[in-house]
Amino acid sequence: MTDSGSSNTLKVLDDLPMLKDPICIAAFQGFTDRSGETVDTVRFMIEEWHATPIAEFESEPFYDFTMTRPQVKNEQGLRKITW
Repeated sequence: MTDSGSSNTLKVLDDLPMLKDPICIAAFQGFTDRSGETVDTVRFMIEEWHATPIAEFESEPFYDFTMTRPQVKNEQGLRKITW
């Protein structure tokens, strides 16, 4: 993990509206969500409830680059990197 010395891991997307009894629903892609059901469920709830995301995490400080390696392919002479 990298440490940039900043605690700006949560980015507010817009001015926060007045919230009444707010809840946070979060899903994380990766090892714990191999088949994508967790992220797909949250996407479904966003569409069903017409929800508007108000913030997002900067994922890089939480990402362990020593455990996951990118896959590199050569497609028509260009390198394509997939994490």
